[in-house]
Amino acid sequence: MREKIFVLFGVALAAALAELLLAGEKKDGVRRAFHILVSLAVLFCLVQPFFTFLQKGNDVLSLPQEDAGESAYEQIYTDTVGRAVVRDLEDGVCDLLEREYGIAREDCLVCVSTGEGGNLTKISVYLSGKALLSDPLPIEEDLTLRFGCETEVR
Repeated sequence: MREKIFVLFGVALAAALAELLLAGEKKDGVRRAFHILVSLAVLFCLVQPFFTFLQKGNDVLSLPQEDAGESAYEQIYTDTVGRAVVRDLEDGVCDLLEREYGIAREDCLVCVSTGEGGNLTKISVYLSGKALLSDPLPIEEDLTLRFGCETEVR
């Protein structure tokens, strides 16, 4: 962008110098032609970045083609949604432990593992503080029944 401004400044400076040289000319037609050429040059300098954007805009504004498999945008979206679902599930398990077993949020750490396609594969619960006095076996069995995946409570 800086180069475009310098080019525009250079054209304006060259036009001003040429105007000074033509000041002594008596021929009005030469001055008029010169003004038209300078105006076109300045207009081209101003409009050229817009045309460059339109030319590159075909790549920027168009959606990626689907023939290369899943597009990058869809992959980013899927990953983001997957991470949000995992966080929500971890929060939900913490809420369940607090509601069903009286285990405070600060006394448990829940880690959820997912496999292909976002399928739930394992839930790991790490107890600390007062929660260490809780029996992990019923919690492990309950979570296994509720979620239908491998569960580990330590």
